[in-house]
Amino acid sequence: MDSIPLLDYILGSKMSHYSPVRLKKKRKLNADVNDDGGDGGNDDVMDATSREKLAKKEILSKMGGSSALGKGFADHASHKYNISQLGAIAASAQEYGGGGFTLIKGPPGTGKTTTLCAF
Repeated sequence: MDSIPLLDYILGSKMSHYSPVRLKKKRKLNADVNDDGGDGGNDDVMDATSREKLAKKEILSKMGGSSALGKGFADHASHKYNISQLGAIAASAQEYGGGGFTLIKGPPGTGKTTTLCAF
């Protein structure tokens, strides 16, 4: 079995923790917990924006933050890319040079080309 190419990817043992599905589940779990003790009223819009910024910051910090990426790219990436796109960028960077690959798929108009330009 050691001779099967990409076996770790087929079996899922090398699947990235930056996958959009896992990020969505994490965001939903974070959304279900209301830390401020509020009733979830008018602050929901601001909370969603804050959660998105926090998730983006977390992804960028796992990629090395401003010190590794450069302040300009980190700022650019946090404004230009959504959470799913940043997850794809982080996942591909994690495997860079390790012989792995990154597959980016999605329907038309979802930002695949924009994401690929970040690589």
